[in-house]
Amino acid sequence: MAIVLLYWCEAYRSVYNRPLYWIQSFSQSILSFDFCWTAADRECIYLRTSRYQHLPKWQPDNESKKPVKTTSSPKLIEDLADRIHSKIVSGEYPPGTRLKQELLAQEFDVSRTPIREALSRLEVKGIVTQVQHRSAIVRMPSSREISEIYQVRAELEGLAAQLSARWITDEQLFELRSAQDAFVVAIKDLKGAAAAKNDPALYAAASQRWLEMNGRFHQTISDSSNNRYLARQIQGVASGYARSVALSSAIGMNSFRLESTVLQHERILKALEEREPAKARRAMIEHILEASEFVIAAFSNLNADD
Repeated sequence: MAIVLLYWCEAYRSVYNRPLYWIQSFSQSILSFDFCWTAADRECIYLRTSRYQHLPKWQPDNESKKPVKTTSSPKLIEDLADRIHSKIVSGEYPPGTRLKQELLAQEFDVSRTPIREALSRLEVKGIVTQVQHRSAIVRMPSSREISEIYQVRAELEGLAAQLSARWITDEQLFELRSAQDAFVVAIKDLKGAAAAKNDPALYAAASQRWLEMNGRFHQTISDSSNNRYLARQIQGVASGYARSVALSSAIGMNSFRLESTVLQHERILKALEEREPAKARRAMIEHILEASEFVIAAFSNLNADD
């Protein structure tokens, strides 16, 4: 059996490129049992272990290891929660994705403790659901949740448009017009990608571009409302899985729906250029609520296909 163990140690050395240093002491112990070993056995054990006598004691290569943050300070936990949330918002972690603590700890170079706390914070916000086996799942929202989110978003962004009509500067109006022009180009690209049905990667990229330009248009209005607290609330409502659902809804958009969003943006922009607060608010609310109807329908169809 000792001979078999020594051969196993040889295999370990060939694979991991380092010996097991306890072999020498092990050999001295087993050789003390005189009645067990023949001369051939003694010679084999000696030859197999003597080669390690001249080697220095092995030390792990600490230089190649990155430092791991093990503390769970509130700032670190908040930073981790924000970074994980950003990946969810960007679509890198789409709804249904299992987030394992071990993998997240490796990715962010921290221990599992702050990762667990960060996931707990995201669970309180309704973004993930923690499950067994040290993991969490990015939540898949229900149709009711989507409807409620868009109701709140319509009122918040309606107020932002109303305030923006009073406070928006000429420079911000120019930026808003540039955002609208970029949105129109993104829609043309999306329609062209939809025609190329054999290139899903192109369509996915065009959908992402459409979502980014749409977000830029709404973000410009939010920023020009001259109310930072309102802008933060809008950002919170529009992020999370709501953004992922909006991206998924682009899959079902037809040409009529895409052109309709352009016209709605134009009505909002015109109201802002004319400095009409009530008109801007009404146009924004109608735009968000109409978008919610389509998003809910697209989301329901997507779940039905699954």
